[in-house]
Amino acid sequence: MSEVKDSDIIWRFMSLSSFERMLNDKAIYFHNIPGYAGSDPFEGSYSWGNGSKDFMDFHKSECSKKGGGLPWQSWMLTQFLDHELYRRRSYVSCWYRSEHESEAMWRLYCNQELDNAVTIKTTVKKLKEELRRNTQYSLLFNEVQYQRDYHWKSRHMDTDLMFAKRKSFEHEKEFRALLQIPDSDDVYLGNQPKGQHVKVDFGNLIEEVRLSPTFNYQKYKLRFDELTQQYDFQIFKSEIEPESPYSGDIKIAYQGAPRNLKEVQEFLKNKKLGREAEVIEPVNPRKVKVIRYSSTSVTEFIIELKTRK
Repeated sequence: MSEVKDSDIIWRFMSLSSFERMLNDKAIYFHNIPGYAGSDPFEGSYSWGNGSKDFMDFHKSECSKKGGGLPWQSWMLTQFLDHELYRRRSYVSCWYRSEHESEAMWRLYCNQELDNAVTIKTTVKKLKEELRRNTQYSLLFNEVQYQRDYHWKSRHMDTDLMFAKRKSFEHEKEFRALLQIPDSDDVYLGNQPKGQHVKVDFGNLIEEVRLSPTFNYQKYKLRFDELTQQYDFQIFKSEIEPESPYSGDIKIAYQGAPRNLKEVQEFLKNKKLGREAEVIEPVNPRKVKVIRYSSTSVTEFIIELKTRK
């Protein structure tokens, strides 16, 4: 991906319920890194590298240089503990970086509630300014690097690891804000909060709110209007078209019977169409007549397109 600029557009896709919760909290939610184990077990973690043998050999080598006589197995466990504590202290807010919306992101984050989902649009600069204004914790910002093999390279925890994911997640085009809390007994015991809230002014942060491609405005109008009435948001329909002209039912009715060979040959000759042809004649915006000519017959069909309700 290209270098991140403050002017870059970023998006966050969510259900209407999540949007409501966000506005009521007046805050951006940061998710604890270990909490992503269900969707990505490698989140904030190293991979094996070139295999488990090389992984073990790395720790044996490091232990022989810096372990002070500690058995390599014990050495490796202490490194695991250090890394796990670092992960527990880390929280992220994830955004999609692109000039345009993403069909994949709509479906990934809102697929079960696509008829009542929204995306908010802002810029890298606005997100940085709002978050930095309202938190006491350390904050870092960067794009996610998608790497084929982010293996264990150092005994020290690398902050870049929090901005690294596997190649299979490259479609996310993620820009990430990383928040880190201090060490504590709760972190050590695994009782750290599942999330952190950072207060923001959504009037300053949000440039646009866009409704999903299939947003049911008739059903959710009252709820959506109540949520947004306190803000002067610019509200737009998604730029993604919800359906193609062929997404409805297609009804084909057989109309004509083959005609005699003399009539066919005369028609082809007069129209200069050659041995075979197909002519489409519009009947109305939702109905067309298809006439297929061959060297032996002429057949007519009516194709009617019905849009979904």
